[in-house]
Amino acid sequence: MAAASPIEGKTVWFQKEVTLQQRSKGCHLLDEEILSKLPEISNLKVGTAHIFIKHTTASLILCENWDKEVRTDMTMVMDKIVPEKWNYAHCYEGPDDMEGESWS
Repeated sequence: MAAASPIEGKTVWFQKEVTLQQRSKGCHLLDEEILSKLPEISNLKVGTAHIFIKHTTASLILCENWDKEVRTDMTMVMDKIVPEKWNYAHCYEGPDDMEGESWS
């Protein structure tokens, strides 16, 4: 019989700040990178993760991942909704700032 986990049957929580690698504009998978930075969760069977991004021009979405083309299509949809070369009034932080704000 396998030994019980030291946290089995207990309520646990932890908080950790991690830094993810920089990525270009688009929709990207983050699960493996996040999991690699949180080895503490390998002993958990059930739980809830609250993930907060401090950067104002980044966001998280949850979508199915069976077909890798979902990310390509989501990027295409966002590019249609938020044009890259639009005449945005807000540009104090750079020409692509408002585009990034709108994506998020």
